[in-house]
Amino acid sequence: MKRTVSPHERLVAAKAALIYKDNKKALGLTMERLGQQLGITQSAVSQYLNAGIPMGAETIIRLSDILKVDVAAIDPDFNTRFHCSCALQHTRNNLRSSSRLRPLHLSD
Repeated sequence: MKRTVSPHERLVAAKAALIYKDNKKALGLTMERLGQQLGITQSAVSQYLNAGIPMGAETIIRLSDILKVDVAAIDPDFNTRFHCSCALQHTRNNLRSSSRLRPLHLSD
């Protein structure tokens, strides 16, 4: 049986859809390309953005990375809903993959 999407999950979907709409040109994204980057179908992306299915923590994190926004822009209650450990893992992953962080080379 399909679970009902809560009002908060509808809000999360609406925020994600608006961020996608506002940033898709600048980021060169289509729903198909977004789906490829998320590892899901274009249909699943559409269902997430239209609140057909709720987004879990991993989807919100990955979507925020692709859309280049903080998870709180998509889900203001993210840390409360998904516990701190998930947010900490996201921060660690961002630090590891950041192009701004380069190895420190000390000259003699």
